[in-house]
Amino acid sequence: MAITIDKIDNMLRRYGISAVARIYENAEFDPTKNKTDLGNYVDYDIIVVPPYTWREGFKNAVLVNNGNALSGIAAKDLLFVIKTGTILIINNIQWIVLGFTPIQNNIGILYYQLEIQSK
Repeated sequence: MAITIDKIDNMLRRYGISAVARIYENAEFDPTKNKTDLGNYVDYDIIVVPPYTWREGFKNAVLVNNGNALSGIAAKDLLFVIKTGTILIINNIQWIVLGFTPIQNNIGILYYQLEIQSK
């Protein structure tokens, strides 16, 4: 049975947790100050995989509240672009996306596995 974007979305709705993606849509880098002016942000309500890390092998995931972790988000109906630096607010804790891996099939991107770090 093939994995579809709807199946992934349904699994996240059933097992995931509510979060907020804070997107700074007008952020600009100022080379004279060597600083990024973030400007205003837009918050998007999303459902993500709770932050976890692997311990002692592939099958033993441990949920975490700080440090480095993995998470994920379904690509279905995503209203923003996942990129490095995206802020996620999960259980009132801010996490920053350090990197991501798009998981796709022959139709397109289904899911993003996120490497995150608490701020």
